[in-house]
Amino acid sequence: MLQEISMKAFSDQNSSTYSYTFVEHTADISLKVRAQSIEELFIGSARGMMEYIFGQGALELSAAKVEQVSIESADQNSLLVDWLSAIHTYSSTNYMVSLAYHIESLSETALRAKVGWAAAKAEEDIKAVTYSGVDIGKVKSYYEVCITFDI
Repeated sequence: MLQEISMKAFSDQNSSTYSYTFVEHTADISLKVRAQSIEELFIGSARGMMEYIFGQGALELSAAKVEQVSIESADQNSLLVDWLSAIHTYSSTNYMVSLAYHIESLSETALRAKVGWAAAKAEEDIKAVTYSGVDIGKVKSYYEVCITFDI
């Protein structure tokens, strides 16, 4: 669920303590994300998806509006897919890139965040975020996940 809120209440939480890489296949693309915290894993996953759709340059835009996102799911893996699906749906229906994130609360089954948006033109398309192979894991001091997008 997305709800518009004031820009004054928005504080960006983007961080450089995550990384992501893309692995292309014939009918889909996978995004491998690694982060120091679970919050950063969710943020890095969203930024990676937006970079694929809009290109790196779009991530340098300034947020023109902020929306509140609240999601509940059965488990943390489903929560990640539902988070990305909500961002993807809003992005594709409103022609906007999400580029700033502030996670207010995150549990195994619920997420509440503020997301900053800017108008942008997509370079690529994602049909859907899939549940295929999504398994959030912890390796040493990092969280990792691989998300597959149907293209």
